[in-house]
Amino acid sequence: MELKDQLYKYFGYEIFREGQEDVIKAILSKKNVVTQLPTGTGKSVCFLLPGYMIEGLVLIVSPLLSLMEDQVQQLVVKGEKRVAAFNSFRTESEKRKILENLQNIKFLYVSPEVLQSNYLIEKLKSTKIALVAIDEAHCISQWGHDFRTDYLKLGPVIKVLKYPPVLALTATANNNVMNDIISKLELMEYETIIQTVNRKNILLFNETFNTTVEKNERLLQIVSKTNGPILIYCMSRDTTKNLYEYLRDNNIIKCAYYHGGLDTETRILIQQQFMNSQIRVMCCTSAFGMGINKENVRLVIHYHIPSQIESYVQEIGRAGRDGNLSFAITLTQPNDFNLPYKILKNEFPSREEIKVIINNLLNEQSTQNISEVHVRVISYYLEIEKENFVNLDEKDIDFMADAIYNKIKTRIKYKENKINQMFSYISTQQCRRAKVLEAFDEQLLIKQQHCCDNCGSILEDYFENIDINNNLNNLNWEEELTLRLF
Repeated sequence: MELKDQLYKYFGYEIFREGQEDVIKAILSKKNVVTQLPTGTGKSVCFLLPGYMIEGLVLIVSPLLSLMEDQVQQLVVKGEKRVAAFNSFRTESEKRKILENLQNIKFLYVSPEVLQSNYLIEKLKSTKIALVAIDEAHCISQWGHDFRTDYLKLGPVIKVLKYPPVLALTATANNNVMNDIISKLELMEYETIIQTVNRKNILLFNETFNTTVEKNERLLQIVSKTNGPILIYCMSRDTTKNLYEYLRDNNIIKCAYYHGGLDTETRILIQQQFMNSQIRVMCCTSAFGMGINKENVRLVIHYHIPSQIESYVQEIGRAGRDGNLSFAITLTQPNDFNLPYKILKNEFPSREEIKVIINNLLNEQSTQNISEVHVRVISYYLEIEKENFVNLDEKDIDFMADAIYNKIKTRIKYKENKINQMFSYISTQQCRRAKVLEAFDEQLLIKQQHCCDNCGSILEDYFENIDINNNLNNLNWEEELTLRLF
């Protein structure tokens, strides 16, 4: 049976999307593969389809629990019963049952943190592993926009599992990040498959305003003129709620707000309602979107400027996944340019905070009231600097703090450069698409007819092409949540 026949058999698709077939053929040849595929091109098919075709377990490393649960549920709905997620959502009894039944599981989703469990690793060592698929692989790289220190421990785990074939997938990696992924996973032999990050069907626009009032009025105008699903990305939780209230007050009824501070039941409900077209306009932070595969999103608006172009590309990539014409708009005003720097300032600990965290870690004192992110960062740098600390007295914390603070300053400088790169995109008078590609070491070789505002595209000319979706019921997410709770 040909590969396309297998694709149709398991997924109902008649053709492969960009890069999928090349990746799958390499996996079937038992090669390690490091790949960049554009957002919305079905990266999961790259490990699911070969999983059906080769013997053994497919181990999938995923960064977000909600993303993991969503992907497991999608497979279950399609009739796949040999799938499980091993994570903190599971009780100890459920975890035990999964491990006892491991020989009968085809797809096992894990987080990088859970994959450090010695008990889990011992079970995996006695299991035939067909493939280790690492989703959002840019998290491995300290230069990746979602750097996660636990991803760095995957290389040693792969070694302990006796080097099963590895598939590392990302949608947003420049050359430095790709090289970092390969290095950190300790891949000696591998095939690199790179597709352009250019989503040709997404038009790019920026509009600038003097005041928040002007910006809000334009936002309302855009939202009112379009009837398809819309994502509005904000940098703060408070802004998501404020915009939601503003739009509701102005008769945009099928609207909701979403951020990581909402309780789990509310977040799941809002996601479901958006996927089912009960919610049309979503005011959200970056916490919303990963794993939300809604094909007919036509419009992604950035109310605030993202802190780096990789995040921007990932977020606008949630539009137009059906291949039809879609739109990405940034709405900016002078004050917005300060916000990414303010967020960056709070992202990393100061030198004094570093000393406190080091002292607590070395003396096994509680870090409960300290930022979990800060503790993870310091633990990571303690680990990579441990050779320099071998002959030190444990109380000589100043030397440790200085060494780690210098590492952090390098990281901060890198992130400042990323902010500046994003600002350069916003302020450019040249082709925006070319500016995006430049950040990923690409060139725009052929000009598109539908491209960006700097290339002559006018947003109003396209409004009539934005999908009209009238399958929206009259129950908003707050009302439905109230009914469920009471």
